[in-house]
Amino acid sequence: MPTKVKVMQLRTHFKVFLLLIFLAFLFAITPSYVPPIGAAEPSEALPIHFYLHNDTSNPRVGGYTQTTATLNTSQKWREKPQGYENITGTLYLDFYVHPDLAANMSLSGMLWLHPWMCGFGTGGSTIKGVFKASIYEVTSISQTLVGSTQASGSMNLAYGSAPAHSRDVNSVAGNNPLTLSFPPYTFRKGSSILIHIEVVPQGAGATMFFYYDEGICPSYITLYSYDHVDVAEAWTTNATGYPTATFLAAEDSLVKINANVTDPLGGYDFNASSTQTKYAMVDVTVIDPNGTRVVENQRMTLIDGGITSFSNLLQYNWTFSTAIPGRYNVTVTVTDNSGNTIQKDLFFQIGQTYRIQIQAIDAKDRPLTGASVDASVARYKAFSDHTNSTGWIDRLIGSGTYNFTVAWQGVIVNSTLNFPITTNTTLVLKCNVYDPKFLVLDDVDSPLPEAQVYIEHPNGSTNILPLRTAENGFINLTSAPGGDYAFTILWKGVNVLQTIQAVGSDGPYTLKCQVYELTVNVLGKNGDKVHGAYVVIYTQAGIVYDFKMTDISGQAVFKLPVGTYRIEAHYSTAYWLTHVAVSATEPSVSVTTSSPLTITLPGFPPPIWTTIGFWLIIVFIFIAVLGAVYTLYKKGIIFKGRA
Repeated sequence: MPTKVKVMQLRTHFKVFLLLIFLAFLFAITPSYVPPIGAAEPSEALPIHFYLHNDTSNPRVGGYTQTTATLNTSQKWREKPQGYENITGTLYLDFYVHPDLAANMSLSGMLWLHPWMCGFGTGGSTIKGVFKASIYEVTSISQTLVGSTQASGSMNLAYGSAPAHSRDVNSVAGNNPLTLSFPPYTFRKGSSILIHIEVVPQGAGATMFFYYDEGICPSYITLYSYDHVDVAEAWTTNATGYPTATFLAAEDSLVKINANVTDPLGGYDFNASSTQTKYAMVDVTVIDPNGTRVVENQRMTLIDGGITSFSNLLQYNWTFSTAIPGRYNVTVTVTDNSGNTIQKDLFFQIGQTYRIQIQAIDAKDRPLTGASVDASVARYKAFSDHTNSTGWIDRLIGSGTYNFTVAWQGVIVNSTLNFPITTNTTLVLKCNVYDPKFLVLDDVDSPLPEAQVYIEHPNGSTNILPLRTAENGFINLTSAPGGDYAFTILWKGVNVLQTIQAVGSDGPYTLKCQVYELTVNVLGKNGDKVHGAYVVIYTQAGIVYDFKMTDISGQAVFKLPVGTYRIEAHYSTAYWLTHVAVSATEPSVSVTTSSPLTITLPGFPPPIWTTIGFWLIIVFIFIAVLGAVYTLYKKGIIFKGRA
């Protein structure tokens, strides 16, 4: 671990007084750096500004160690500047995020450093330095190095692409940031983040001072996080706490607006006050049907949660005696200490309500159980519910013109826009949900059985274990939402197709793979077809890929992906009572299309006079001739002239 640093004794060090005056001068003449304010986007990393503090309560961080050098997003400063001074050589700084993380926090890897520094060398010479930084995850078990980086010979890489130059440390103020990076990393709930900083002076006799935790020298570090403050949910309830978006002026005069605000740093972080006097800075605005703001930027009250809580329940109570009937638009706004503002919109209805019954059905008119149905007016949500076992939702809803959407397996399968509600209504929503069939074929349109199929569904999910095509080449899905399906198909371990298929019906949809039919014809040297020969396909690595026996037409048909193969034909038989075993090899056959291949067995058939059967016939003929001659002789038919 880095060596400890010496804390400056500011009251007894006269040089510090002069340096603080110099810092104030820098602060006055240097254009101030304004931290960027982010807007909430699901995939966007927002800037989180961590200010350096001297916490004399000596808290324990990550359950691992105690320290007074902390980092957090608050700007509650000490009365006087805090500082470090290098005694000799490198200036080491270690600061820990505190409180510990209330939830997992994924950082993008971008790190901005805003150090307030000054220094001098022998004889008042200019001080230059090399800046280094490392980032650790600190848990109760260990400290894990996430990444380290170095700005070689430079303290002025403000945008990460500037060339490396040595820089006078007196010109590197907190409003002139230094940008470095580390690998993206997700810090776990309950851990702390350690930022380790080293400033290596260039030249002998250099003295450097680092200042922090005071308004004139607010040294801080900016990290970009995908996890940040958010209004996870907002809803309205009546006086008894029952969730509803409809209020009758004659019966209900109290609207409770609720918000669940989450933050991986804890509840202390969503505070717009630079003095950190309070946390839980969440505001609400309510606009009536005439466009009048009946509630404007009013502070919500914390009901449940706290400084270190990830989830915080806040509430604002609006009481009305006489109110205009109609739709009231609500916006809940939260701003964290870094200036990131997140909003959540909803609405409620005052006045006449109607009963609406909604059924969600698939393309075959079958009810969809558990489908998510949302009703909204423009960007304001009226309700969100799930269908029952028969596909129905039964709700009360205020009069108005609504947009309805149905989601199935995370995919929008029905959008019904501008639907008027002026009376009790029954609405049947037919959804783009099908039983699609996919036919997997080879290059010559023959079914490809036992192919391994991986499917990425429209909701982004993918099957971990492969589906396998049936003997007829089909893969069948049931109750699948319409949309784009990405297919990866393997044939005997080889990727033979990657494609996207749009699904808008039951199909069938044809998926043609790069699998080719190689027809091997085995012939004898006389050109006759050889039935019963074994044909073996080898990869170039010598592994048996497939083997088959030739049929009555002397053919063996193989399905092969693109590649180069070695093909052998082996034939063993009894030919004219003589055992014959012959082989032939094609050492390198390139398969890129469906095509035939002829292999001729050079040793079959053998010459007939080399067979046992042939010589047995010769012997039989010879014996038969001798017998005939002997018979004729006995009968005196031959050699008669000598009698």
